[in-house]
Amino acid sequence: MAITVLQRPYTRNWSGNPIHYRLYSAAAEADATIYFQIRVLFKRMDQAVFSNIIEFPYTPVLGTAKIDIQDILDGLLEHELPYLVDGISPYLSSKSTGKFYIHYREITTATPDPAWTETEEDFQLLVVKGGISWEQWRGDNYWVNYFDNTKPFLTWQKSGTLHSPQEKIWLAWLNLTTIYPGNIRIKRTVRFTDGSEDVEYYDNPVNENQIGFFPAGATQLNLSEVDPSKNIYWWEIQVMNTGTNPYEPISELFRFYMDNRPDKNATTLHYRNSLGGLDSARIRGVIDYTAQREFSQTERIVLHDYFSNYFIKGRVGAENSTELKVMKGNTGHLGKEEQDRLRDMHLKREVWQERQEKWLPIILLTGTQHLLVSTDKLFDMPLEWAIASGGNLNYTPDSVNLSEAATVVGPACTAVIGDLEWNYVPGTGWVVSWNLVSGAPNKYQVSTPAVSGGAPGETAGTSYTLPWLPVGDNVVKVQPVCLIGGEYYLGTPQYITVTVEPACVNVGISGEPIYLPNAVTGIAYNYTLPLTGTAPFSIDNIVKPAWMTVAISGSAVVITGTPSGGDAGTDIEVSFDLANCSGAGTKSYSDTIDVIVAADNGDFLATNEGYGASLIKRIEPLLPPFFTISSGSIPVIAGSQASGVLASALSTPITVTVVLDTYRHKLQLLKNGSSVEIFDVETSGAYSFAAIPILVTDNIEIKLRL
Repeated sequence: MAITVLQRPYTRNWSGNPIHYRLYSAAAEADATIYFQIRVLFKRMDQAVFSNIIEFPYTPVLGTAKIDIQDILDGLLEHELPYLVDGISPYLSSKSTGKFYIHYREITTATPDPAWTETEEDFQLLVVKGGISWEQWRGDNYWVNYFDNTKPFLTWQKSGTLHSPQEKIWLAWLNLTTIYPGNIRIKRTVRFTDGSEDVEYYDNPVNENQIGFFPAGATQLNLSEVDPSKNIYWWEIQVMNTGTNPYEPISELFRFYMDNRPDKNATTLHYRNSLGGLDSARIRGVIDYTAQREFSQTERIVLHDYFSNYFIKGRVGAENSTELKVMKGNTGHLGKEEQDRLRDMHLKREVWQERQEKWLPIILLTGTQHLLVSTDKLFDMPLEWAIASGGNLNYTPDSVNLSEAATVVGPACTAVIGDLEWNYVPGTGWVVSWNLVSGAPNKYQVSTPAVSGGAPGETAGTSYTLPWLPVGDNVVKVQPVCLIGGEYYLGTPQYITVTVEPACVNVGISGEPIYLPNAVTGIAYNYTLPLTGTAPFSIDNIVKPAWMTVAISGSAVVITGTPSGGDAGTDIEVSFDLANCSGAGTKSYSDTIDVIVAADNGDFLATNEGYGASLIKRIEPLLPPFFTISSGSIPVIAGSQASGVLASALSTPITVTVVLDTYRHKLQLLKNGSSVEIFDVETSGAYSFAAIPILVTDNIEIKLRL
């Protein structure tokens, strides 16, 4: 009898929580001498192929083996720190996520070396370095009930807290989409105290199933240079898919309020949170410095002529003197929820402090902490810490910055590589290749300033794929790495410039299929078809009624006009061809509309009172729409309204597709000014109102609001 997989882990798993397989064999249930062998196969997301990590026997109980491979996978993943470099390039982590599956076989006395069953290769599962508390973990409940709905960054810290202008902040984002990395960008919004705003987009090309650390501090984003004449109130960060029109948010909206109070300490502790992100705790107020010294007192033998020299030798001495500098501070008064979430820093115990452009490891010495009294309104977070090097035997003043060594002392990596070459593979990226001239390097490091701030990627082969590069000239460095005596040493690098031409994406129509609404005589007609692809666009071969105008406006086709009484009719054709820079043919569009004689048609309104980038994307039924638009357009962005009149009666449900950039809005349907139905909208998607009888003379409003 063969082994059956009764249960496998979820599609997405934390390495800090159980990762279970459950295997069953009827033969093993009947014969206690039969046992299973398991093979774990794994690859990090920066690795091209799976490796056989470990093989081990497992004795089933009543034919069933319950196998938890969490510890194995957790040890194969690594946390990474972003580079302390200037600029806004994200750090793309390649070692903290991976894919895995298993092989298995049944060992019997008659068949001690059977073939492995490899069918689990069809179920390659994701594992992420991190975890959630045991009492909260219920399989994949984090992913299904929290991540998919909220689209959070990998942090437990709260949005909307105070931060110093000098404080360095990173937001870690896990990409679980299939979006082309070049279309993934960070939207940065700054609100000034006078109410004005500034918006900018930054590249954030995180590959699927990988984590990107994006710098989000005010200084890191150069916010002081946006408009030096104004004071910053807050700034927001959100990951956007810029491959759609309009852009769609694919993460939560995270806000930081500017704390303009003096920050003389400028001290921030960064810690690895339980989800694998990097959070910060800023020390406010006074810092208490204490030097803790330890030494051993010894007694020395002094000869009788000790006084014969111009100096006297001591009879006692202090040996092995060390000094540990301990710091005590406080994060200041916080809200209850913010204080509660900062407790995460005491659990993983990976804490760092930036000093002289280096990440110094920190040990937290805070033993106990008073959390709260039920009557408290504000709460503090006392911290005690020291550099995690133990007591120092030697001394160097903190103010002296010795920077980095000019040369690396050690054996030379004599490996030599030839000139670099590159080519672009559509759908894959830019492939840089080289040949090994001499030597035996263990691996190669590949880096370019545009990717991860110059942080190197690694490969054992003689080629490396860069899935994304910005438009322009990109200098790529490849450097051989030799393993000598258990240590890695760098060889002579080679450089090449990869020139990326501006991409041209074929023209398309966002939200297809789109059906034109009917027109009403004497009522202005205004409908917009948003376009996707690379601008500029052109339009040709237009077929339309005489009263109608069809034209390109930016990244949209705008259809306008006002039909008169003599223009009434049915099945009136509207068609055209679209083209853009791709030269790969045209995009054709065709539909028919009716022009209806006005009969006291009711008003139609689509109102968006939502927040940020939230929008009403589509209103159905679409064959054809039961309304016509005379002002505004659909999609309806936040703070705007599309208005028109009803074009037909309706007795079927109205379905509204929305895109949200914050958690939880409301959708409301009003008929003749009275609310018919209202319900919560917790995530992007399509939502339907119950069917009600709607006459063509009724006034209808659909509203998205907070």
